[in-house]
Amino acid sequence: MKHTFKKSLTYMLSTALVIGSLSVPTVTAEAAPVQHVLTDTQAVVIDGCGNGCQGHVITGSTWGSLENAITVSGTHDITLDNVDVGNVTACAFKIADNNPGDVTITLVGTNTLLSSGHHAGIEKIGVGDVGTLEINGTGSLQVSGGYYQANTASDFHFGGAGIGGTWEAFEGTSNIVINGGTIVATGGAGAAGIGGGDANTASNIVINGGSVTAIGGKDGQNLRIGAAGIGGGKAGSTSNIVINGGSVYVESEGSDNEADLFGYAED
Repeated sequence: MKHTFKKSLTYMLSTALVIGSLSVPTVTAEAAPVQHVLTDTQAVVIDGCGNGCQGHVITGSTWGSLENAITVSGTHDITLDNVDVGNVTACAFKIADNNPGDVTITLVGTNTLLSSGHHAGIEKIGVGDVGTLEINGTGSLQVSGGYYQANTASDFHFGGAGIGGTWEAFEGTSNIVINGGTIVATGGAGAAGIGGGDANTASNIVINGGSVTAIGGKDGQNLRIGAAGIGGGKAGSTSNIVINGGSVYVESEGSDNEADLFGYAED
């Protein structure tokens, strides 16, 4: 018994030494999202992440005549947390033209994005091989496109979509997906609530969930012609609008034709 005890003790000591010599895995803290704060003098520009960050969180407000309040290029996960934007000279939220990356927006709290001129509230220009704009979350978003007024009252007026494109020629929009949130998107003159700016196209718009209200803007001269609630701008073509779920309300100001609520409105 004495000999057996010595062997057992030796085995236990040897095992303890081996275990003690094993390397302990290094625990690395997960990188936190980058925090951005909007002010009347400070815009937010997101063109990279750095330090392995896990996305971006934007807070704050600006009514200080910035050109673009938020500018994004590349692929990013962005949380809007009680953001309030108005009085900009161009875009409240600008995604780089023909951006190849996917931009995901998560809504937290109450958010307002109001653009001016011919710009969209959340501006996404590009068709074909471009990235996707995806909107998620349980917060709310009020977003409006701008209204461009020409030099004289008799000239045509143009606007940008609530979410989507502008009025400028051949600048359509595509690949917009809404999964959640309470969203009210209003187009400027002749622009869709969600989709194309005045006279421009929209394609691949999908709504999977959330509560969505989309209001197309009427012609700037107060003529009867209006843009679609979801789809192309005034006289702009539309393809592949899909409603899979959620609560969706659409309205086309200046048009009495229910068929024009989705797609596009014309004479």
